Amino acid sequence: MTEQKPEKKVVSRTVAIALGIICIVLAVSLVGTIAEITSLNSTIATQNPQVEQFNTARQTGIVASIVWVNNETVSQSPNSYTSWNFSANYYGYVYVFDEPLRPCNIYMEVIWSSPFGINYDSGRSIGFGVTAGLPFPILPSSSIQIRIGNNDSFNDATEAVTITYYY
Repeated sequence: MTEQKPEKKVVSRTVAIALGIICIVLAVSLVGTIAEITSLNSTIATQNPQVEQFNTARQTGIVASIVWVNNETVSQSPNSYTSWNFSANYYGYVYVFDEPLRPCNIYMEVIWSSPFGINYDSGRSIGFGVTAGLPFPILPSSSIQIRIGNNDSFNDATEAVTITYYY
């Protein structure tokens, strides 16, 4: 009886080289993927405070506030106003607080135009000698004008004004 040896399967040199190239490509791709994941994790870490602000805004509606005018004393002659110009990057509202230091007939007005084609001009007469705080809605805009005016035709006005932007 003759003993038969199992056949050896031999892989050709071309197949071996092709498999080697595929392994090298896969290894390089793996290194590139790991580098990309590391970069994304770094980006996420730097964006995390903004994500937290967004989540807070979603829950409360307000992320932060900026005091644009802090208890500034303004004086106006009859039928005139004082104005301030600002810009806003986020939707929110402006809270205008006015305390007359001398009794006068005052009004508040907020004017802006958004890049979305929305124009806003809202004025409210406050009355004679009344301390008032009013919210006005704001969309992102590079041109926001806030006016505090004296509607009195005969008397000068002196007021303490605070304007806060909530977004």
